[in-house]
Amino acid sequence: MRIHTIKELKNLFRDRHNKRGYYDFVKTSLGALIILFVLIIFFVDVFEGVDLFKEFELTTLDYRLRFRRARNINRDVVFVDMGEDSIKKIGRWPWSREWHATIISILSQFGAKAVVFDVIFSEASSEFSDGAMEEAMKKANNVYIPYALELERYNKAKRAWDVRDIILPLERFSRWARGGGHITIVPDPDGIIRRVPAVVDYNSSVYPQLGLKVACNMLGIDPARYKIKRTFFGRYIKIGEDKKESIYIPVDEKNQMLVNWVGRWGQDFKHYSFVEVITSYQSLLAKKEPLVNLGEFKDKICVIGLTAPGLYDIKPNPLQPAYPAVGTNANVINGVLNKDFVKKAPQWLDAMIIIILGLLLTANISKVNPVRGASIALLMVLTYLMISFAVLDILNLWVSFIHPFVVIILGYLVITFYNQIVVSIERAKLFTLATKDGLTGLFVIRHFNLLLEADMERIRSRGGRLSILMSDIDHFKKINDSYGHQVGDFILSEVASILMACCRQLDIPSRYGGEEFIVMLPGASIEDAAMVAERIRSRVEGHDFRMGDKTYKATISLGVAEFTNAEDKRDDLIKQADGALYQSKEGGRNRITKAPPKPPAPPKPIERISKPKEKPGKPQ
Repeated sequence: MRIHTIKELKNLFRDRHNKRGYYDFVKTSLGALIILFVLIIFFVDVFEGVDLFKEFELTTLDYRLRFRRARNINRDVVFVDMGEDSIKKIGRWPWSREWHATIISILSQFGAKAVVFDVIFSEASSEFSDGAMEEAMKKANNVYIPYALELERYNKAKRAWDVRDIILPLERFSRWARGGGHITIVPDPDGIIRRVPAVVDYNSSVYPQLGLKVACNMLGIDPARYKIKRTFFGRYIKIGEDKKESIYIPVDEKNQMLVNWVGRWGQDFKHYSFVEVITSYQSLLAKKEPLVNLGEFKDKICVIGLTAPGLYDIKPNPLQPAYPAVGTNANVINGVLNKDFVKKAPQWLDAMIIIILGLLLTANISKVNPVRGASIALLMVLTYLMISFAVLDILNLWVSFIHPFVVIILGYLVITFYNQIVVSIERAKLFTLATKDGLTGLFVIRHFNLLLEADMERIRSRGGRLSILMSDIDHFKKINDSYGHQVGDFILSEVASILMACCRQLDIPSRYGGEEFIVMLPGASIEDAAMVAERIRSRVEGHDFRMGDKTYKATISLGVAEFTNAEDKRDDLIKQADGALYQSKEGGRNRITKAPPKPPAPPKPIERISKPKEKPGKPQ
């Protein structure tokens, strides 16, 4: 066999090093392409409103909101629930407005700072009832009533909502209300309430959200006089002129604010029953013990709304599937008073997270096996999941989770798949280097011996036929001496090509060493092998070995042998073929000789098992 020189080994090492550098470059490029692909999806989702991963992202936000620590609850905000108990005692909805007049009078008498209704009084009832409520509102001067905006869609060109209609309360009530705001809710695609339009501009007027209106009035500022502020950290609505007293509410491009839900219904703010408040007042008048300490309403913002199950005002929010819509106003009021808002991270921050995680993944899994790569990817996902929970809990910042998750998983799959392809290619190359001759492309003798031994063992156990042929290029030393080793190598390579062309696909041609070749022919008898040998001999004899502008001729001698004796070993069979080859050379070369078949081994004699003689026993 040909031995590599030091120079060739250096070149081989350099080529291998260059290929490794090329593989690393491809992996880095794949990582960059994955990052770019996810960034394109991210920005398409953000700017075009495509909901490719939106619902998944919103679901992750819900879980983060559920499992964060308890928020700071302003104890000045309380509920007066028009619940099931009140409906049972007062009667089916809608109630006479005398009941609302009564609750306004009671709460105002006991020092409530604001009475906030979540009911639109848009239709007139009896003059007596409406007059009673109007008079109560006039005396209290602290009642807020809502209206509803029928929003169609957000017009990107106008950067405003298309308003189909406004459902306003009766003018006689609006006249004596301290303020009003809309209670319109725009659920997300999955039907869950996560945000509300903070302000809606329509026909040169500003319509603030009811909870925002109440909270701003408590702070002495007017939400109708707002300004849009764009900063490095996002988009805000600024309300107020004084820098110290101004509030900055983070909003999206539709001027929607995220509701900072403080807890599940009944576990958040203090709740009072509508009917129990009235009954307690009656008990005080009768000098009896009241059910509710009405003195607790002093300086409170009392939010009144329908909470009975089965009514249309029950909607899902991130914390639970059934939450009275009136709670939205209380949570907005709480957030504004405490200046506690959930902020969506700016696009540049989410994009930076995607890039950083993609680069970290590419750097860490490029040179590891799939199992370790999966462990690294899983660790990165879990770590980022905990970070996203902590960031929302501590900073009230909602960072994107799904897009970073996609870049980690997609990066792992693509780079691992590429790694496996590279490993397969490298293994194939190593196998070729270990089993194939570099000059001729034929199997080396070591690998041939293994295959021959395996086939002989198969024939011993299952039967069958096997022949081999050996060949030697005639006067090859003379060719090398006369024309040089380059010509000799060329002729070797060409003879090897002829061997492969004349053999079947299941035959195994190999280089035995120097100018000698050996071929294993499974299933072939010695006659079949001789026919193949003759085909090879005639092809070589008639072949013109053209190298450059010169043509050379060569002949080949062959010997064939068949495996007939099961007792023969591999070397015995090769020795028979080599002996036949030697006879071809001695007989004048350029010919074929068949080795005489060896007689099969005689069958082993069957050993008789003699029956042991019985020992005489004692007489019975």
